[in-house]
Amino acid sequence: MMQQREKLWFASSIKSRLQYLGPNPGIPCLSEQSPDEFLLDSSSGLVTTFCLLVLEPDQVDYLNLKSNQRIVPPCHRVPMEKCAGIQG
Repeated sequence: MMQQREKLWFASSIKSRLQYLGPNPGIPCLSEQSPDEFLLDSSSGLVTTFCLLVLEPDQVDYLNLKSNQRIVPPCHRVPMEKCAGIQG
């Protein structure tokens, strides 16, 4: 898991990584340093505020926000024991 976290960290853009160095959202910044001035040292490695969250969902529905259409895969319409052979 640690290797995946490190791989994702270094694969992300500099701008993305800088988000983890600034102050917490919604908390006033007491420093006179602007968020653009935070330096990212590439040799320092991962920061503690960057984490990897791995999800293993049981089901996924699709919602199109433009048309407000919800698509429920056929497996969700039948009892779970009948879904065992269905792959999606």
